[in-house]
Amino acid sequence: MKRSLLFNMFLAAWLLLPGQAAAQDKTEAAITARLDQFIAATANKDWNGVLDLTYPALFTLASREEMLALFDQMENSGMDIQFKDMKINSISPVFPFDTLLFTQISYSAEMTIGFEGELYGDDVLPFLKTSFETTFGKDNVAFNKENKTFRILAEKSLFGVAEKDAGNWYFIENNPEQDVLLQEIIPAEVRGHFSKQ
Repeated sequence: MKRSLLFNMFLAAWLLLPGQAAAQDKTEAAITARLDQFIAATANKDWNGVLDLTYPALFTLASREEMLALFDQMENSGMDIQFKDMKINSISPVFPFDTLLFTQISYSAEMTIGFEGELYGDDVLPFLKTSFETTFGKDNVAFNKENKTFRILAEKSLFGVAEKDAGNWYFIENNPEQDVLLQEIIPAEVRGHFSKQ
């Protein structure tokens, strides 16, 4: 649930009013600037950088230290993840709720996940394949049995969160498999708003 760590079509309703359009453009630019940092940190496996841009409410459920330990554990166990061609597809209009601003971000990426070592024998790999196919779709997962490598085309989404007037956007994966986690830190009204889009 904690392993998953990045966007819906940008609707132009506010573009009818120039002042609102300028404000929306400025907001989208701020979101994009932070997203670029988040994507670069993810692609470079800079886990500290990723956590710097992760919605801090997550750390009330799992500490930053636990998250870093999880990343280290994945790598030390013989699991290697490579990211490429990560790109933002769309950013939704901002939805204000309480003292926070929310957006939903659609992104795509190609991932290569390789496994080596005793933990990942031939008896485990079929379960991993089924899990990846369930998460990403069967047509988006290719498995190379010889080198124990999966190539995955991922279409995913993130929630972007910022305090009103702060401008510092943070991100958390919007993954249905982590719904229990999201219920703890993303208000139901916000999840309901974006589920309608």
